[in-house]
Amino acid sequence: MVQQKIYTYESFKAFIAFIAGGGFTLNRNFSTAEQVVIPKAMVNLEVWIPPGYNFEPLTSDFETSSFLGSVGRFGWFLPENIRKYDIILDHWRAFVYPESPALNIFSRTQEELDALSGKMKNPETGEYYCQEADVCYKGMYTPRICEEGQKCAVLFASYADAGVAEFLKKQIETMEAYVRVAWIGPNLDHTFIERNMHLKGSDRRSVLIFHWWPSILLQPFNFTPVGFAPCIDSSASGGNSPYQCKYEMHRFHKFVWKKLKRYARFAYDALHKVQINHTEFMEIMKTYNEVQEPKSVATLDKVACQWIKNNVNYWDAWRPGDEKDTLKLVGLFPITASDESRNKFIAPGIVPAFRMAVIAINKNNSILADYKIEMITLNGACETAMVMRQFIDIIQSASSEGFYNSMIGFVGPACSDTIEPVAGVSKYFNMPIISYGAEGAIFSDEDYPYFFRTIPENKIFRNVYNEFFSQMGWHRVASLNEDGQRYSEYLTLLQDLLSENDIHLYIRKYPQERAERNMTQYLQDLKQKRYFIIIGDFYEDVARAVICDAYHMRMTGRELSFYTETIFKKTIIYSRRRRTLQQESNRSLKSTSSGKDTYGFYLIGTLVIGTTPIKSGRNKVTRHLESRRKDPRKLSFHVQKPKWNQPSKGTSRSPTNILEKKSQSCKKTKPSGSGERHML
Repeated sequence: MVQQKIYTYESFKAFIAFIAGGGFTLNRNFSTAEQVVIPKAMVNLEVWIPPGYNFEPLTSDFETSSFLGSVGRFGWFLPENIRKYDIILDHWRAFVYPESPALNIFSRTQEELDALSGKMKNPETGEYYCQEADVCYKGMYTPRICEEGQKCAVLFASYADAGVAEFLKKQIETMEAYVRVAWIGPNLDHTFIERNMHLKGSDRRSVLIFHWWPSILLQPFNFTPVGFAPCIDSSASGGNSPYQCKYEMHRFHKFVWKKLKRYARFAYDALHKVQINHTEFMEIMKTYNEVQEPKSVATLDKVACQWIKNNVNYWDAWRPGDEKDTLKLVGLFPITASDESRNKFIAPGIVPAFRMAVIAINKNNSILADYKIEMITLNGACETAMVMRQFIDIIQSASSEGFYNSMIGFVGPACSDTIEPVAGVSKYFNMPIISYGAEGAIFSDEDYPYFFRTIPENKIFRNVYNEFFSQMGWHRVASLNEDGQRYSEYLTLLQDLLSENDIHLYIRKYPQERAERNMTQYLQDLKQKRYFIIIGDFYEDVARAVICDAYHMRMTGRELSFYTETIFKKTIIYSRRRRTLQQESNRSLKSTSSGKDTYGFYLIGTLVIGTTPIKSGRNKVTRHLESRRKDPRKLSFHVQKPKWNQPSKGTSRSPTNILEKKSQSCKKTKPSGSGERHML
């Protein structure tokens, strides 16, 4: 970093006077021996940042998180109106076929190229604007496939500095494109574009330009970029990013010297409030282009002054005040879903809980004294496509509306299956994702550095299963779960752990797409293989179907046990088939509790507390609840003794019987439990 001066001071009031050379003025009072190194450039309001750029080497000296509010891109640009020719011109494949009409439209004859040779030289020095010998010959790059009479398009560019010439050469060679590059320096101006947009003749030829957007060059014209293949990040393998990444949208970040926050807080806060959206950006460029006098540094000052005078209400919001800074917190919740989405996990009750948490934090000055959180609530519907679309839409809205800087992260989504795409994309936006319900997603910190959660991964439960099954003397266990779900990935780890203790885990899966909700064939498979201990991870509609089919197959408490940790909603809008399943599953629960032999385990959450007759068992649970200040009158217990083999000698416990806990308040319509699955 270039050092300009070294000052010693304790405190001062500062203001920044922006001058053409990037200078500044500091009013200061000297009193102590503290040394502060002032960089030559303290602020840059428009640093183009490509996707996936690593800010870490810069963060020691500069604040880099502030976003100007607009975006830009490099590209090959062509006039929008020539697309009416019914020819594909704005796609990279139009330049890789020798017979493509695009090559003729953007080509130049040898006579025209000879006439352009004067524009490729600096008139003062006589040197070509492209002087790289291994790239250009007489100011132009021509690939080998264009040297033997093959008609090729001509891509006009300005200067061949900063490795641009080498970059375009490698891109054209990689694409095997029939494209030449002509470097014409400052001659690439409005007059050149106007003369070359529609060349005279019957062949409808036009101009192809390598430039950036938005820019004062392209502002008066309606140009469109050539589409290239999407950028694929190769940084994980240690290679350089492919050329496609250079043509992706670049965010405009503000780089601010960190010490301004301490020594010039007013200026620091004002700079972070500066927001210019795309419309205002283009308006400033239009004002610049409309100035008739020769362009100079004074022209920039004149345009800036005119814009400030005409947009007082716009920039007045940049001035810091006593009000708290606003932070945007986005919530992605499963609020509603269509019938086709199978009601995987819908929990609209999370929204008021989210609102209450935000209100509580805003009232607590010990947490965020200088900030106020504003919530943005979005519906993810527990669907991957919906969650990803909502994420992209809010990022685009934040960029266009100028509140991207104030976004602090996302709360959600709730379901494990929807996490991976969002968590993978978030690292390119430096956007934290905090899930409160995605237990099943198993991610590494290295690949997903911005993904966090408030609950542990369900893979840690394998140790509980292992200990519990060993204590109970169970050596054959089965699982029933949906294929392709992230939630059940822990079963593979559990299977390996159980095998070390001579416990066999049989994993039975059913497909995601099924024509019928019937679960008979999967239950029949478990029944024939005589598996009585079943780990089941289901969404609610599947759980109801399992209970219903198990009832009809007599797979009730007489032969094996089912228990649920959560309570099903009693009133759900189902189709006729689902309404039948709901009624039958409710009858199934009642039937399994009508036996005469009422012995069972009692489950308090996930705690097993013993095998006793129902009366003494109820008393034990009642005492347990009273010790926790719970009202036992609000619970009813339905248990039934299954047909199990007698325990071996020295074993004081027998397998789990059914315990169903229902709250009397269940008669009202309430959302189901907080977990994303129902476990049977």
